[in-house]
Amino acid sequence: MITRVLAPGLVAACAAPPSPGPSPADSDTDIPHEDCTAPRWVGAWAASPSDVTEPLGGQTLRLVLTPLRDGDTVRVRLSHRFGTEPVELGAVHLGTIDTGAHLLPETIQALTFDDVPAITLAPGEVRTSDPIAHTVLAGEPLAVSVHLPGAPVALTRHSLAMQTSFSAPGAAGPSASGDPFTETRTDRPLVMGLDVLAPGHHGVLAAIGDSLTDGDQAGSGGVDADTRYPDALARRLQALDHPLSPINLGIAGNRVLADPLLPRFGPALRDRLDADLLARADVTDVLLFEGINDLGIPPTATADEVLDGLAAVVDRIHAVPGRLPPRVVLGTLTPAGAATGLYVGHALAEPERQRVNEALRRGAIGDAVVDFDAAVRDPDDPTRIAPAYDAGDGLHLSANGYAALADAVDIPSLRGWRCAD
Repeated sequence: MITRVLAPGLVAACAAPPSPGPSPADSDTDIPHEDCTAPRWVGAWAASPSDVTEPLGGQTLRLVLTPLRDGDTVRVRLSHRFGTEPVELGAVHLGTIDTGAHLLPETIQALTFDDVPAITLAPGEVRTSDPIAHTVLAGEPLAVSVHLPGAPVALTRHSLAMQTSFSAPGAAGPSASGDPFTETRTDRPLVMGLDVLAPGHHGVLAAIGDSLTDGDQAGSGGVDADTRYPDALARRLQALDHPLSPINLGIAGNRVLADPLLPRFGPALRDRLDADLLARADVTDVLLFEGINDLGIPPTATADEVLDGLAAVVDRIHAVPGRLPPRVVLGTLTPAGAATGLYVGHALAEPERQRVNEALRRGAIGDAVVDFDAAVRDPDDPTRIAPAYDAGDGLHLSANGYAALADAVDIPSLRGWRCAD
């Protein structure tokens, strides 16, 4: 395994053992260089499918998302991965949000799929729209309006969108007015990706994990605020004019090893890894931050089992064929010692969490480590989240807590593309 020293400023806080030093793979002379002369499609936003909705039909969904990078040529990816019946899509439109469900009229454009505006998604099917010219700005919300003219069908969704979407009866997609969209929802059906055409040296950092990546603030707010840690990290990268931008592949409740306790927690990471991450050609770096739910949700796993599971995931990421494998950064598991109620199991797993973190800090897995634990723990009681960073349940983070995770990422340690001269 490749090891690396911790991010600057965190070594003392972590009390990590000395690093054995850079591995040969960190040397430019040992890394194949990519041809970065041609533009490439890169993710400006993504979500991982978790489960299915209640049956939906005879309506238009206005599905809101916030891109994390700029672009002017875009395409949208729709997923029916977990569907069991075909779903008819009467029309799909893209537009920029004005306020609420209202769109800026001049931005509304119809999307086509192989030049066809109305399609049927088969169970398990994923479709990507034809490219269109559309200005996308990081942090500026967009809406994908999808007309469902047929009988109700359960749709694949991302369960915890942390963003308000809307629905209206009938075919309201081309309308700029949000007035017909009187129903709201905070999951996000169907829409799982937005790509932009970017310069060839631009790439993607895939943040993959559970609710702490998905941005759950445990009832303390955060919906429509874009305060997930990948959002805050995107703002850091954009301020530096960095060629990497993040996508968020977190699913609340997700585990590395076990099938979901509830369907909305999504397939185990080991089962969704191929479809969610390894199938992507734009990812140069991965930030893997998962395992606390394996320790805290029955049937619980041991620290050794979680570490073995993480190591197997990293090995699969490193084995991506046909190109330089992504660089994998592991995030230490954040405190949960004050968790109660539904999350008391996370508090009881404190010794196992410490064992996982000790191994990660030693560089036992992956190419680098970011000490998220050190970034948000209470200095007076390291088993707990610092009060300023606690969303209120002892497990999830406030907006300030997620910002602290983003600030802990050592940006110079991210690899990006190694472009040929």
